[in-house]
Amino acid sequence: MVDKVAMTIHVTLEERQQIEEMARERGYEDTEAYVLALIHSDTAISDEKEQILDDIRQGLREIKAGLGRPISELWDELENDD
Repeated sequence: MVDKVAMTIHVTLEERQQIEEMARERGYEDTEAYVLALIHSDTAISDEKEQILDDIRQGLREIKAGLGRPISELWDELENDD
C-alpha cells in the first residue's frame, strides 16, 4: 500500500461549496475522490498530448526518410472504407 500524505488547499467557502456540488453531481462519494479524479484526468490528458506529439515527430521522420505515402492514397483508402 502506498503511504498517503495530507495536502491543504485554500479556497473560499463559495468555491468549496461549488466543488462539493460538482462532486455530488458527478457521483463521487466525497470531494477528495473528485479532486483526485481531476488530477488523474489531467495527467492522462497530458500523457495523450505527449503521445500525439511523439506520433507527429515519428511521422515527420518517416516523411524525411522517404517512407511516406501520397495523401491521395490516404483519401482513396478512406473513401473506400465507407
